[in-house]
Amino acid sequence: MCEKIGVACKMKGMKGERRTHFKVLLIEDDEDDYVFLRDLLEEIERVDFKLDWVSTYHEGMEKITRGEYDVCLLDYRLGAGDGIGFIMEAKSSRLSVPIIILTGQREYRVDLEAMKTGAADYLVKDQINPDLLERVIRYSVNRAETTEALRKAQSELEVRVKERTAELEAAYVSLKKSSEKLKLFAYSIVHDLKNPAISVYRLTKRLMDVYGDNLTPKMQQHC
Repeated sequence: MCEKIGVACKMKGMKGERRTHFKVLLIEDDEDDYVFLRDLLEEIERVDFKLDWVSTYHEGMEKITRGEYDVCLLDYRLGAGDGIGFIMEAKSSRLSVPIIILTGQREYRVDLEAMKTGAADYLVKDQINPDLLERVIRYSVNRAETTEALRKAQSELEVRVKERTAELEAAYVSLKKSSEKLKLFAYSIVHDLKNPAISVYRLTKRLMDVYGDNLTPKMQQHC
């Protein structure tokens, strides 16, 4: 069963495993917020979080494009830039790392825009606690891994479909050639047999016309 649906079985196994290590990139221009989030992550005893911190938009983009992180915590306000613009740039570069927006206060418009842009989640800083932070990170990473597994499975399936289509087209061409050869062979057989068959027919017809009255019924039937 798993050999036939290997991708599905792989994904099922992935969901069943509980990760204990996460590499986290924090893009935050306020050092106090960095310390606050670092301390929250250190309070989570059952999971090991390796946290890297950068304070600017461009440093964050340079870091995240390396593909070394499981998840990114992104401050919505980053000087001249903002989290929405950062996510859009990351998505345009086809980065699959989940990005969680952090903001100082709940804003429905920002929340909605973040989700539409492709943020994995949205957290208000003064409402974050260790359990919430761990859960959001874990769910975001799991969703990203599942989405990536589905994307790879779809890509592999498309490749297999193209390969199979090419095989069928090649088989059709080969069958068509064989059919043409068979038609030519049949035509040559008919042509080769036509003249002697006509000769035999004429001979038996002449035999019936000339000697029919002298032939027995069985001989007439043969003719």
